[in-house]
Amino acid sequence: MYMHDWWGNFPTALTNQGQVSGFEDAHGSSVFPGIPFAATTGGNNRSSCIFMAVQWSQVQVAIRNFKAMILQERGLFSPPSICVDYLWNHPDAWLAGAMEMSANAKSGPAYAPVGVELDVVASEVDLYDFETTYFNSTTNTWFSPAIDDITRYSNYVDRLKAGKYPTHVPLLTGNSNGEGTIFSIVYSGENTNFSSWINTFDTDVAHILDDVMIAHYNASDFSTASLESGTQYGDARFDCAVDYLIDLRSLQQDTWVYRFFGEYDNVVGISSIAPTHETKIPFFLGGNECFDALTNVTAPEQALADSMNDWLVEWVKNPSAGPGWDKVTPHSGTVALLGVPGNETEILYGETGDYNERCQTMYNEYTPLHPVVQNPLTSIAESY
Repeated sequence: MYMHDWWGNFPTALTNQGQVSGFEDAHGSSVFPGIPFAATTGGNNRSSCIFMAVQWSQVQVAIRNFKAMILQERGLFSPPSICVDYLWNHPDAWLAGAMEMSANAKSGPAYAPVGVELDVVASEVDLYDFETTYFNSTTNTWFSPAIDDITRYSNYVDRLKAGKYPTHVPLLTGNSNGEGTIFSIVYSGENTNFSSWINTFDTDVAHILDDVMIAHYNASDFSTASLESGTQYGDARFDCAVDYLIDLRSLQQDTWVYRFFGEYDNVVGISSIAPTHETKIPFFLGGNECFDALTNVTAPEQALADSMNDWLVEWVKNPSAGPGWDKVTPHSGTVALLGVPGNETEILYGETGDYNERCQTMYNEYTPLHPVVQNPLTSIAESY
């Protein structure tokens, strides 16, 4: 059984496009529980929905004699959910394996002063709006969870050292090769000036000095300031959050890493964007009905989805055996390259060190200082 645990996200989330759904026996005799109403509610769902889904899955594992149960954590930084990384909260987790796509507990969100986000959101939206796409297009990024050391922790290094983490659970994690590209568009209203952008609430890098940040991004390397800003967002929220915890966890936990290169813009619906944040999900789920809402799906595109789903299902059946390539090591280790143009159905291999230079030379040093409390009202005023 593969449980896809999708939390609320931006309006661009694949759930909104209907590409993530629940189905059974469509791919390799596996069960993919989903949230059938996600496409009509903007992907938002209450924590109680997730709790009940986990309970249901436990019962199915027992009654239907499935060989394995795996929880896919899609990153869990996104408001308005209870923004937790399940593994950090359950050191005795019964899961056979876990998969984290794109993000983890160090991906954010930004942290606002007590009362600010709730007061502003409450004045603009009603209860129903919290369950619809309207909330995702207003102030959802301000609605962040407290660092209470119950659901979100202040020190993940110490928590791991104290044994408060299920190191026995095999982990598969990774990113798309262009995580931040889509965010050059998502945040286009505030990211056209890089030096201002890095001081906004949404970019969430107040823990890093401006001079340090600017020194690691060369404007001449990007066609637009928005692309530079989007790349920075992808680095901070996704690539380097993953890289930081790879260094931390792979010393104690069997961890494998992938990187997705599939250039299929029809998944995200914007030309010259893919691969980017979450465009890999329908491929991992095998395409087919996950591609129903797309246009111009090609035979190579479905072939890539078939190949990715085939090895994923085999891994789900026996996570401890690994997905077929070497475990990662801190700083630089094996990474599987998926969907590389010209070799879409072949898994190629590289080194994480080929992709994590900014993470290793800048972000990871400052990550333990994240997050810094920021007032979104103040940061918005200063960014214009």
